[in-house]
Amino acid sequence: MNNLMPRDFTINGIQRFGITLAGPPCEPLQENTEEFTWLAFAAHAGVSILEKVAGRQVMTTLGVTLVQEWLRGDSDFRFLGDLARMAEYVDDFLCAIRGNFPRVVVDSLGGLDVIAEARRIPSQDHSFSKYDPKRAGGIYYNRSQVSQMVSAAREANETSRHGRKMSARFRTFLFMFAIATAHELTHLFVGYLAQGQDSTQSYTPPTLSYLNYAGPSWETVWMTMVRVRYISLHYYWRGSHGRGEEGERPT
Repeated sequence: MNNLMPRDFTINGIQRFGITLAGPPCEPLQENTEEFTWLAFAAHAGVSILEKVAGRQVMTTLGVTLVQEWLRGDSDFRFLGDLARMAEYVDDFLCAIRGNFPRVVVDSLGGLDVIAEARRIPSQDHSFSKYDPKRAGGIYYNRSQVSQMVSAAREANETSRHGRKMSARFRTFLFMFAIATAHELTHLFVGYLAQGQDSTQSYTPPTLSYLNYAGPSWETVWMTMVRVRYISLHYYWRGSHGRGEEGERPT
């Protein structure tokens, strides 16, 4: 079975990054493919979003709010860490993620609008200091969305109307995958705070969502961070691939 596991590479500053194609049979995705290249970029961009000052602040606020909701609950589940160390937990989590990225699987997730989802792996190791992202969970990317992104990349150019349209579509996909990666990592962060526990109560309480659309403050903070990263991605690609057309900017 070991030959079915992907080889792990350091790419874009992400260490031990590998991708599995869901089967049957399951098989590693080769690192010289376009699918691997663009998913690795999305992983790097997603982590970078959270590593920004604004990203760390959002995650710290999320962690504190989450733990407070856990403490208000009447279940047997309890947070085993120190609420005052939440910023430190965020730093340790992000360092662990960049040093040993969670399992990445390309699979059919169902639903044309689904880009990715995180899945937690229960663990008996409840130590923050020994967090192993690959043993703690994985990120599953929707095969159909990955195929559409790669198709757009192949058709992208700046010499024809269709090519410019595909360039804009490709940049939109990169942005969507980066944001989806950041979002799914916040799910895995909840699992990190739960320290491997997998009871229903160890997940996000129904009174709290990651973006907290019920309350304007969380949405404002998150969307501010997204817009900053979006501008960075947009101008990165304009600088790398030539000046785009008006109206190509993804919205």
